[in-house]
Amino acid sequence: DVTMALSSSDTGEGTVSPAALTFGSGDSTWNVDQAVTVTGVDDNSIDGDVAYTIVTGAASSSDGNYNGLAVADVTATNDDDDTAGVTVGAISGDTNEGGATATFNVRLTSDPTSSVTIAVYSSDCHRATRGKGR
Repeated sequence: DVTMALSSSDTGEGTVSPAALTFGSGDSTWNVDQAVTVTGVDDNSIDGDVAYTIVTGAASSSDGNYNGLAVADVTATNDDDDTAGVTVGAISGDTNEGGATATFNVRLTSDPTSSVTIAVYSSDCHRATRGKGR
């Protein structure tokens, strides 16, 4: 048999399966294509398209013609789908002059590289004020 290991140079961008391929000797599997699946990883960071490598280990075999044979690595790219943005949810209801409150949620659409501060103001501070968020 001839076996070669497979791994990703950056598992934060892409993974590979299976972890190894084995080709049989003396049977009909030595020349049969074997599928290798490469899967992109969603990292939630705006990091652009990132190239990484599927590293193929040298062949391992008791056959001296194959043992230690270098196998070409494969280059892959994880296309970035993250963009900077803020999502503001719907308000939970109305306020009133008796002090009833309403809430809404705010979240970022991607992982920032530093802290983000968003100022929140009432358009009429005589009618509504902001409370402390979480």
